Amino acid sequence: MNNSLPFDPLGSSQQPEKAQKSVSYIVGRGLGKAVVFARNKLSGVSQAVHHSIENDVKQRLAEQEAFHEMLHQQQEISYCEEIEKLKRRHLKVVLSMSFIGLLMGAVSTAILFWYY
Repeated sequence: MNNSLPFDPLGSSQQPEKAQKSVSYIVGRGLGKAVVFARNKLSGVSQAVHHSIENDVKQRLAEQEAFHEMLHQQQEISYCEEIEKLKRRHLKVVLSMSFIGLLMGAVSTAILFWYY
């Protein structure tokens, strides 16, 4: 029995397999960390782009709001100017009609006094 080989089929192949497991484990772990690092970097870039777009949209909305506010103020000013023109025109019409009425009254009075 001393000359016989021991029956250990897994014992002889365990050492290289263990070395292969550790190498594949290290490579897999390294690849996993690289993937996570790349994902985090891309996520950071994505978040930065998202914040940049968000800030750009907010700025454009603020500019649009300011522009619409300016347009509204200009429309209000032109409306007030138009109202003032209409008031002046109405006042001119009222004064001219009153003057015509007074003139007709004066002519009628002069005619009545002259003939009677």
